[in-house]
Amino acid sequence: MAYVKEIFIHPVKSLRGLSVKESEVDLYGFKHDRKFMVCETDPKNSERYKFSTQRQYPQFTLVHPTIDEGNNLLTLDYPPEKIQLSIPLTISSEIAEKCPVLDTLIWGEYPQSLDLSAVYPEITTFFERVTGIASDSGRRITLVAPFVRREVSMGLGESDRSVINRETPESAYQDYFPGNLICEKSLSDLERRVQEKTNGEVKLSPRNFRPNMVIANTEQPWDEDGWKRIRIGNHEWIVPCRNIRCQITTVNLSSGKFETSREPYKTMQSFRRIDTGSKYAPCFGMNLINCDTQFTVKVGDQLTVLERGDHHYPRVLKG
Repeated sequence: MAYVKEIFIHPVKSLRGLSVKESEVDLYGFKHDRKFMVCETDPKNSERYKFSTQRQYPQFTLVHPTIDEGNNLLTLDYPPEKIQLSIPLTISSEIAEKCPVLDTLIWGEYPQSLDLSAVYPEITTFFERVTGIASDSGRRITLVAPFVRREVSMGLGESDRSVINRETPESAYQDYFPGNLICEKSLSDLERRVQEKTNGEVKLSPRNFRPNMVIANTEQPWDEDGWKRIRIGNHEWIVPCRNIRCQITTVNLSSGKFETSREPYKTMQSFRRIDTGSKYAPCFGMNLINCDTQFTVKVGDQLTVLERGDHHYPRVLKG
C-alpha cells in the first residue's frame, strides 16, 4: 500500500525546507509551512511589495531554517556568508501591533502582510547579504507574516466543499493551495529520463520540487495524475489539481545556481505537458486541501485513493 515516506516544512517561502517525521495540520495546512515570505519593493509601485523567490535568487536554496518550538524561535543560516538570523517562530499580538501593514504581491493577489523588519531591522541586513541588494540601492527587502489570510476557492466543486470542515479554506504564502505531494515512483521515472539526457550529471531530489509529502509504493509512476480524493491515516484530503512547474526545479541544491542544462524542466516539458488548463507548462505532483484540521500526519501513514477522475488546472497562478 502507498504510504508517506517523507514530510517537508518550508517555514519561509522559497527558502530551504525542513525534513520532519510528523507535522500538525491546522486551518492553513501544514503547521509552520510557508508562514513567512521574503518581499521587496515593487519597481512598478513603490507603495507595494512583491514576493521574492528562487526565480530571482536561486541562492535562497542555501538558506537553512531551524525551528525551536519550545523557545518560539526560527533561525536562518546562510553558510556562504556565515551569517545567521533569529526571529520569533510565532508572531505575538504585541509584536504584530508594532508592524506596518504592507500590500504584498503574490501571484496576482495583494494580501495584507506584517512588515517584520520594522521591529527586527536585522532581517533587512540579513537578506541584503543573501541577495546582494545594496543598502543604498533604493530597494528595500523584508520578511513578512500574514495579516490577512488568502481564501482558497478555485478548483473546488460542491461535492468537495461538503467534506471540508470549514466554510472557506485559507492559506498563508503557499502558491495557492495549503499542501502538495509528489510520488517517489514518478520522481524516479523523471530522474531516469534526465540522467539519460545529461549522462548522469544532473541528479534529482524531492527538494527540487518543494513538496510537503513524498508518497512511496504507489501502483505505478504518475498514478497520482488521476487522484481526486485521498485518505492519509484517518483523514481525507481533496486533490483539486495538478502542480504546475517552473524554472525553480532547475536550481542546483548544492551550488544555489541554475543548472545550465535547464534540467529537469526541459525533460518535463517533453512529456509532462498533460493538462489542458495549462498547455505550455509541465506538471509534476498534486495540490492538496485538508478536509480536517488539528490532526497530525506522520511518516509511515498509509494513503488510500478514494476517488479518481480527470483534472483541469484552474489557473490559480496569475502574474
